[in-house]
Amino acid sequence: MRLIGLKFQGVGPYKGEFSIDFAALTRSHMFLIDGETGAGKTTILDCITFALYGSISGNADGRTGAGDKQRLRSRFLDGTSEKTYVSLIFEEGGHYYKVYRSPEYLRLKARGEGRTSESPKANMMRVAGDYEAAFRSLTATVPQDRAGREAERYYEFFDMPGHAEAITSRVSEVSVEVIRLLGLNRSQFSKTIMLAQGQFAQFLRMKPEQRTELVKDLFSAQEYEDIQNQLNAMRQQYGRRVDDQRGSLVSVIRTNQENAARIREALESYRHDDAEPYDSVGPADAVAHDTGAAPGTEQGAVSATDDARWALNASGDVDEPAHSADEIVAQLQATADATQQAAQALLDAAQTRYESTDKDWQAAQLRNTTASAMRKAQQDLQTAQNRAAQLDDLEPGIERDARRVELAVQANPIVELIRNRAHQDALIADNNRRLELQQDELERYESREELEHRHAQALQAAGGAQAAEHELSIARAHADLVVQARQAKQAEQQAEQTMRQRQGSMDEAQRRLAQLPKEDLLTQRLEEIAAALGAQGQLSDAIDRARERLLHARRHEALLTKHDDAEARVAALERSRDDAVAAWEEAEHRLQTAGAAQYAQMLHDNEPCPVCGSRQHPDPASRPADVPSKASVDALKAQARQRAEELNEARIALAKLERDIEAEAKASGGCGVQDAETMLTEAQQALDELKPLNEERKTLRAQQERLREATGAAEQTKQAFAAAQAALALAGKEARNAAERAKDLTEHSVAQERERAERHLAEAQHQRQYARQLQQRLEQRDAIASHITELTARSAALAQQRDDITQALRAKLAASAFAGPDDARSAALSEQDIQLLRRRIDEYRQNRAAALSELERAGKELDKQQHAWEAIGNGYDPDHTAETLKVAGERRDDAMRAHNAAATLDAERERHAHELHAAAAVWQQGMTSYAPIRTMALLAMGDKNSPATNKVSLITYAVTERFRDVLDRANELLKDIRGGIYELRLGDHEGRAGGKTGLPIEVFDRRTDLATEPSTLSGGETFFVSLALALALADVIQAENGGISMDTLFIDEGFGTLSDEFLDDVMDVLRGIARTRDIGIISHVGQLKGQIAERITVERVSENAESRLTVTI
Repeated sequence: MRLIGLKFQGVGPYKGEFSIDFAALTRSHMFLIDGETGAGKTTILDCITFALYGSISGNADGRTGAGDKQRLRSRFLDGTSEKTYVSLIFEEGGHYYKVYRSPEYLRLKARGEGRTSESPKANMMRVAGDYEAAFRSLTATVPQDRAGREAERYYEFFDMPGHAEAITSRVSEVSVEVIRLLGLNRSQFSKTIMLAQGQFAQFLRMKPEQRTELVKDLFSAQEYEDIQNQLNAMRQQYGRRVDDQRGSLVSVIRTNQENAARIREALESYRHDDAEPYDSVGPADAVAHDTGAAPGTEQGAVSATDDARWALNASGDVDEPAHSADEIVAQLQATADATQQAAQALLDAAQTRYESTDKDWQAAQLRNTTASAMRKAQQDLQTAQNRAAQLDDLEPGIERDARRVELAVQANPIVELIRNRAHQDALIADNNRRLELQQDELERYESREELEHRHAQALQAAGGAQAAEHELSIARAHADLVVQARQAKQAEQQAEQTMRQRQGSMDEAQRRLAQLPKEDLLTQRLEEIAAALGAQGQLSDAIDRARERLLHARRHEALLTKHDDAEARVAALERSRDDAVAAWEEAEHRLQTAGAAQYAQMLHDNEPCPVCGSRQHPDPASRPADVPSKASVDALKAQARQRAEELNEARIALAKLERDIEAEAKASGGCGVQDAETMLTEAQQALDELKPLNEERKTLRAQQERLREATGAAEQTKQAFAAAQAALALAGKEARNAAERAKDLTEHSVAQERERAERHLAEAQHQRQYARQLQQRLEQRDAIASHITELTARSAALAQQRDDITQALRAKLAASAFAGPDDARSAALSEQDIQLLRRRIDEYRQNRAAALSELERAGKELDKQQHAWEAIGNGYDPDHTAETLKVAGERRDDAMRAHNAAATLDAERERHAHELHAAAAVWQQGMTSYAPIRTMALLAMGDKNSPATNKVSLITYAVTERFRDVLDRANELLKDIRGGIYELRLGDHEGRAGGKTGLPIEVFDRRTDLATEPSTLSGGETFFVSLALALALADVIQAENGGISMDTLFIDEGFGTLSDEFLDDVMDVLRGIARTRDIGIISHVGQLKGQIAERITVERVSENAESRLTVTI
């Protein structure tokens, strides 16, 4: 990264706006920032750091707090609305960037009194690709017409349209973009670019443990510790998983054991029940041997030998680590195969018994089925004979019903015609009655000629309505003119009265204005008070700072009271954790010893040991007393783990408490509660002394406001009076015009004119209504006459229809068997009755045909079943075949249940065998994965069980090696100072097992061949050794962060401690470094001014006044 330009305003001791052209200043690669102490040299570094990261250079942890805000905002801007901002332009990777930031600060409100908070702002831009060459050329020249304002040309370039493109305008995103671009966080930047006052000497003198933490942070070595912790977490995670898999495997083994015992018991029952028992060396003995049960033991019992065959130890757990995972899986497979053979023998025995009983049952079932069929055929024949006799008795009634249906089919049409003729007679009578009524109604009306004559006369009389309406509109217009004349006169009188009122108001406003003080006198006094109250903002800030320190001091005291309790809790939890771990390890040791004894009991002379292969067993292990169970060991292990977690939580809480105590002490500025209260009281008293001036200022501002209000009121009343005069003139003109238009008209004459017009109009409207009534009467008379015509035509049509019905009725009677209409009525039936009789007749005929068919079938079936029984009866009584079938069925069901039980046992065996195989494979795979992870975790943690010779953790190794690189680079720089008499070395016992975890530094003096502590160095020696160490640290950090080039390095103070000889050596080293990077030296040492031409000079205008800077190129 190369600095191009910097511009800032209202920062620290600087009130105005200043800019620095770093591109021109660094042409010789070394420049000086000089000035008196406290003038604002370091503030330039604060501006650069704040622009990039949002916090100032003195804030090492990169957080922006209240101190940053106070330090950034210039006190000379208190009471003003001027902005505080910083803008930095730099080059990185061939591209040019501009960062703008404005901090949060208090400013005067734009309206009203008091202050308001200005929100922080930030943005980041980049020169567009098409304009990068033009900007690069711009940085290569130095204008001669902009003395002191050379950097302005860079900002003008960015402001031109199209020259720059935005990256972000969010405050929180600017720092993220800078870190991504530079590859350095805030802390790394301050250690590699900003070598601030006393910081690199502090690094040389700090404690080894503190140096380790700093190096870890600078090199981002936390990732090694993360790997270390992750490996240990994986070891614990995989260990818990393997424990769970182990427990699952034991559970599945127990299930397989129980299944094998049940198979053995079922097979033994077949051996005792069969007529021909098994041979002495039969399948039952083989199962008892292969499943682990010795002959003669109780059925279903699980012996110790059986556990061993299922690869379990005396505690009922998987026999590991006494046997390897592969050996255990092979043992389980062999035992499962033997159980499968026993299950197959059981299935074969059950199948043989079932087939024999099933054959007997099928023969009994055939006899029972044939006997039942023969009995049923006899019953069916008797039933068919009875049914045929019943149907013969019903035949006479069925014949009578058939005759009734035949007569009803002839009578029903005749009866329907009789009903139609009676309905037609009723219609004729109704139509004649309605015709008589309409004729009577027509006789009550006048003749049509008379009605038409009277209607024409009424229409002629109604024609005068239009003339009457015109007369009425003229009368209304005259009335409006009279009203307008009266209203205009009233408006003129009202306008005159309003003008007199406005004149009085104007005179009163002028009188009140004359009683108030002059505006210029009030303004002059307010300016005097504002000058006296200039320090009020500083006093308010001082009160805020004192209150904040008092708050943090009180918190600091409260936290100190909790610290001792937290330390005591950690100590107690450490003892509890140690006790729990010891108890668990002791129990686990006894359990493992018991497992070895279990295998020792299985050893026989001249047989190889499965562990070592020896055939001699002179000292087999014995089973100790009081062996804990696997469950109790797991419980102790869980308890130890819980105690460790509680201890870890307590340590974390203690560390957080200590960080909080340190943070509160730092935030309180090292003040106690009493000191902070004193500071607050003094600042409050000073502020209270300014209260009378505040009250006077409020009074003067109130008078000033009243003066403005009175002036405005006087102007408003003057304008209102002029408006009232104009309104009076306009009202007089309107009154005269209205009087002229209403000349010769009075209210009385207008009323008479209107009365005549209304009377003529009423008469015409009455005649119009009468004409409408006559028209309606004509229309009603015509409607009645038309209805009479329609009724007359309908009477003729109805008479013709009755004659047609009468003729049809006579023809039907003549063609039927009835003597007259009465005979037809008596024979008629409803359609429902006819359908009911027909269904009854059809049903009888179908039933009779079915009965005759069933009688024939039953006879044939009986002959068939009798012949079948004669073929298979074999002397059995056909009436007792059901009892024989029941006995055979019970025997078959017993055999079937036994077969199903054997099949269920085999299915369970197969399922459990699959579960056993899966669980064993999972456990075996888990063990395969767990072992290398455990080894790597122990190596990374530097654990006592680590296979490494030097049991050192990964983080300690990484930090130590990186620090060795720093010391090597520092020693290269020290070779050029004082003939290379000093060499930095890493202290003994660091980064080794059992040693400290810090990084001590020894200074080796080649003149005496002795190593000494850095604290024994003189001030000048400390400076150049610290400088070499800081420069080396910066180089290595940049190399570690991708080799990003930082082209500018700032060194803040320290040169005053050097002798002339040391100063020359240090400057030679710095000139050598300046060949590849720019170096800015911040110092007030006079000798440096003669050696460095380019410089920034900082000076105060006067004592305790604002600062200014000038750039010499």
